Amino acid sequence: MFFWAGSTVSPKQISDVRKYNRANGIMWMWYAASFVVTGVVGLLSIVVGAVLLLTVCFIGLPILIAVYKRIYTRYENTENDGREN
Repeated sequence: MFFWAGSTVSPKQISDVRKYNRANGIMWMWYAASFVVTGVVGLLSIVVGAVLLLTVCFIGLPILIAVYKRIYTRYENTENDGREN
C-alpha cells in the first residue's frame, strides 16, 4: 500500500510489509471514521457538520501526511539502501 498518487513502494524498501500495510490500513480507517462522524453530526446540525468537515479536510490531511511519513520511517528498510557492495 502506498500513500501518494502515482508513486509506488517496493517491498524491498519496507522491512516488514505486513506491519506496514496494517499501520496504513489503521491510519486510513481512522481518517474515514472522522468523515463518518462528520456525516452523522451533519444530519443533526448542518453548521456543525460543515465546521467538522472543514476541520477534517484542512487539519486532518496534514496530520494524515505526518502519520504516513512516520509509518514509512518506522518500516523503512535501512539494511539495503539500494547500493551495490
